[in-house]
Amino acid sequence: MQPLIACLVLTGIHGFFVMAEYSMVKTSKGYKGGDTPAGISRQLRQIHSNLEEYLLVSQIGKTGTLMGLGYLLAGTDLSLLMPGQFVLVFTAIGLIQLILGHEVPKYWGVMHSDQCAEAMSSFMMFSYTLVWPMLWIIKNLNAAFAHR
Repeated sequence: MQPLIACLVLTGIHGFFVMAEYSMVKTSKGYKGGDTPAGISRQLRQIHSNLEEYLLVSQIGKTGTLMGLGYLLAGTDLSLLMPGQFVLVFTAIGLIQLILGHEVPKYWGVMHSDQCAEAMSSFMMFSYTLVWPMLWIIKNLNAAFAHR
């Protein structure tokens, strides 16, 4: 039962990153060129001014949660399942991840972008702080490979 709960938690965290990504992008499009509405938070202004880095933070978070799911599933004893059951279990896990971890959060992030972006701004700033060393390494490797 514990691996199932851990998988659902990781799926939820993945969904947070998806929702944040889509809401940040959608809200930033309307705020370009200095016409930022006065009603948005200082945190969201900071995210929009550094959008490329925050999108990378979101990508790191999504990748990390999917790696965590893979680790959990790799440690699961599936030898008791028949081949047909195995296919059904992995199809069900994939559909749950796709629907609850991506499609529903994407929908909410796009359809309710202003509210989601504001709600997710603290979470994204905290995530930025956590992954800053990895972010720095990725940005510098990207610059080296892209010859910027």
